[in-house]
Amino acid sequence: KAELDLNLGFAKLVDKNILIDNDKVLLNKCFDKNNGHYYSLPGGGQDKYESIYDAVIRECKEETGYNVIPERFCGICEEICDNEETREFYSQYAHKLYHIYICKLANSEIDKPTSIDDMQEESQWIDIEELNNIENIRLIYPKETNVDKSKSSALYIQLDNDIVKEVQTYELLS
Repeated sequence: KAELDLNLGFAKLVDKNILIDNDKVLLNKCFDKNNGHYYSLPGGGQDKYESIYDAVIRECKEETGYNVIPERFCGICEEICDNEETREFYSQYAHKLYHIYICKLANSEIDKPTSIDDMQEESQWIDIEELNNIENIRLIYPKETNVDKSKSSALYIQLDNDIVKEVQTYELLS
């Protein structure tokens, strides 16, 4: 009996997690040869038959070592890779639909990350006031930008007395 692959020909479902604690946001510091260093939100692919809620918890634990509680869904972002070579060899990653969640720490314990992405170097708590000073922060992984290296994604978080009031993501084009 053949199994139906729900991601075949459709967007891969991915979670991204905005984890804020004591006026700091947790970001993964990453590196790849085409884009250099950049920062990305923790998160990753949803497993077959796994709820997106459970994927948020699992991915954050695997990549950062932190136990989190997803508090609320805050946005969705679609990424479609236009590089034909990437589409051919990495078809499962060429079209992604990111579900973005606001999370909080479940406790203060941290374990060693168990499954970091190939490009991830470490997780860092970044002061929210310093986010504007980081040159290469991305909500999602870098797009193929062989021609125009100025393309990137941006993240905006509005806080009011330590309560997240608004989260916006948008693409910057020069």
